[in-house]
Amino acid sequence: MESQETNPETERRGFTGLVLCGALLGLAEIVISSIMRNAGLPYRSAVLAGLGMGLMALALALYRRTAAVLGVASMAALCKALAIPVFQPPFFCNANACIAVLLNSAALAAVAAVAGRWMERSVVFRVAAGVVAAVAGVAAFYSLGVYVEPCRPLMQINAAGGILTYLASKGLPAAVASGVLLPAGYALGLRLRDSRLPVPGRHGLVGYPVTAAILVSCWLLNGLLIG
Repeated sequence: MESQETNPETERRGFTGLVLCGALLGLAEIVISSIMRNAGLPYRSAVLAGLGMGLMALALALYRRTAAVLGVASMAALCKALAIPVFQPPFFCNANACIAVLLNSAALAAVAAVAGRWMERSVVFRVAAGVVAAVAGVAAFYSLGVYVEPCRPLMQINAAGGILTYLASKGLPAAVASGVLLPAGYALGLRLRDSRLPVPGRHGLVGYPVTAAILVSCWLLNGLLIG
């Protein structure tokens, strides 16, 4: 899934697009997480995992680079972490969300690298990629949490049954959400790639002011909603 264009200007604009996708993911996670938490809605982590898979899949389809997945997740984690030194929200609770995003992105990047062009050719492969990546990300999160255990109330890793119980309570809902939202995000990315819309990294530089505005909004909201 490598792009044919590699000139410096295209690379610069492509980076802007990844920053924008990452900022959108960070902002969406902050807002949706706060709304669901305040409303007492269930499956918050599953919805956020599915949303992240969808936006990362959008970038994967749009830029045809497996590395785009890692780039979007890194930018999202950075946006969420920017609030720590200024607003001083609970460090480990914020780290909890950042770690989850990064592990999910690593799982999706690995699945996409193995699937190759089948991701683009088959909706079934996209659904399977979402399910496998979500379960792998949750399993990795559990394995890391056993030792690091950031934000203990959110992780629930000490329940009876160990990893099997954790996968049933967290992995299965995340797999369902990702199995739906990843194909949707990938399909949207394909449409944007083939369209004439001014998409950052492919058709112009319009993303610069939008990216800056979303980054600032994400930084402020992160501190206000988590802090």
